[in-house]
Amino acid sequence: KYGLVNADGLPLTEPKYDGISMLSEGMALCKKSNRYCFVNARGEEVTPFIINTPSRFIDGVAIVKLCPDDAAASVKGGKLVKSPSSKRTQDGLYGIIDKSGTALTGFVYESVAKPSYGVLAVTKGGRSSFVRTTGEALSADEYDSVKSFSGNYAAVCIGGKWGWIDASGNVVIAPAYDDARQNVVDGLFCVAQGDRWGAVDAAGGVVVPFVLSSAEDLEEAIKTIYKQYGRRVLTAREVSIFQARKLNERKRFGLSDTIPLEYWDF
Repeated sequence: KYGLVNADGLPLTEPKYDGISMLSEGMALCKKSNRYCFVNARGEEVTPFIINTPSRFIDGVAIVKLCPDDAAASVKGGKLVKSPSSKRTQDGLYGIIDKSGTALTGFVYESVAKPSYGVLAVTKGGRSSFVRTTGEALSADEYDSVKSFSGNYAAVCIGGKWGWIDASGNVVIAPAYDDARQNVVDGLFCVAQGDRWGAVDAAGGVVVPFVLSSAEDLEEAIKTIYKQYGRRVLTAREVSIFQARKLNERKRFGLSDTIPLEYWDF
């Protein structure tokens, strides 16, 4: 059996757990008979052993699924308790708790992504949206699919087309693209038209033309060309030259055909 001690070696808990995780944000995940609870840095159990699928704490919250055979409070703002008289959670769904063991949301989500910039991407009833780490919805909007926030922006999909919103839920780039990269690179939004990738700025203007075959090459092109030549709207020729360099580099490893060296200079 395992227990917790403090930095001076003094016991915080009895050795009564089947397993203990490393502390994350001052919270330890403790296991008993395939059920989990969270224990704080004072050795206090802040939840009962009713957690089936937990995550570690990030940005002050943890994503948890409760054991399906236990009754537990699921009202927003209510403590997690094991009591026959409490409201039963919906089996197999996730919710978000804080370090006091308080449920910040109901246990109503099929999936919850880890927090990114204080916001979690969630799925409910097959529709995606965003929830802040306070448990409040970012906005009332729902999407076909979403990607986690990168800085102040997140990619969202509506009707099969991708665009971007800001941290207030406002549309920045209207959904008009076939795919979108999660990361914002040097202030540019990486998007695809068909099978070709390019980048647009916050005004929707094309900064990198749609000539690259992968999002990874696009991100590298932006970083490499901007570092060498500064920020500006790139031409198709400049991007094609970058791609030629990449192809020649890959040729050394037998990954693709080569392109003549005379095309290497801007």
